[in-house]
Amino acid sequence: MRASDYDAINQKIIDQLNNGVRPWVKSHNSAGGGMPLRSCGTPYRGMNTIMLWMAEYDNPYWLTFNKIKSLGGSVKGEKSPAKVIYASQVNKEREDGSRERFGFRKLTSVFNASQAKGLPDHYYTRENIFSNADERADEIDAWVAHTGADIGAKDGTPCYVPAIDKIYMPHWQDWKDANAYYSTLFHELAHWTGSSERLDRLDMKNRKGYAFEELVAEISAAYLMANLGLSMTVRDDHSEYIGAWLSALDDDHKYIFDAASAAQKAVDYLFEIVAVSENTNVKTA
Repeated sequence: MRASDYDAINQKIIDQLNNGVRPWVKSHNSAGGGMPLRSCGTPYRGMNTIMLWMAEYDNPYWLTFNKIKSLGGSVKGEKSPAKVIYASQVNKEREDGSRERFGFRKLTSVFNASQAKGLPDHYYTRENIFSNADERADEIDAWVAHTGADIGAKDGTPCYVPAIDKIYMPHWQDWKDANAYYSTLFHELAHWTGSSERLDRLDMKNRKGYAFEELVAEISAAYLMANLGLSMTVRDDHSEYIGAWLSALDDDHKYIFDAASAAQKAVDYLFEIVAVSENTNVKTA
């Protein structure tokens, strides 16, 4: 990708933050808040998720022009509202005749399925992505338990304490609603993944500042909420970080890309350990 590509995406993030909008927070079905999907139905990942969320389409499917055409559809008169980062590799020949693989990334224009005509019917199915979890969600609680994180309840501010490797959350009855509870719990779980025993993100936090780790945790929580079918809730006590994020985005056009990548790694880590735990319990039950 060219520096100008990073700059253009970065500016969109800055513009939304300046307007008080966190582009990684989608709190209702009509804003395309679920995970954006490729034509095959697998979710987009990392920064691509945020870039497609910013386009704000209800339909979760995103396809290239060629893919729409190959499926018998058309997008006559429509303009692509978003781009995604496409990563691939290419073989290059060295002077000694050997070949070496090089990675590259480029921006590719995509269309929302709602802009296309003639696609197979399942691309037009409108789903209510979110549930309104007014009560505790047993399946979500079970998923969290399988992470193995040590989570305790106590009065005060929610936090992850690295020195004792423990998450503290206010008591359930003290929360305004369940979505606020789970958004915050997933935020703290993301911090938990950054310990030296797990993904060891402390060095990145030291290089980029504590606001960077808060951004990673907030994006991670947004990804987790979307993946698990819950509506993201903005934490008011994190509004103080917006200024730091804006300053960092001005200085480093890859800041948001690094944060989105770290958030995706945190989410992948959590899903992987949950899968291992669930499989182990099934085998020993």
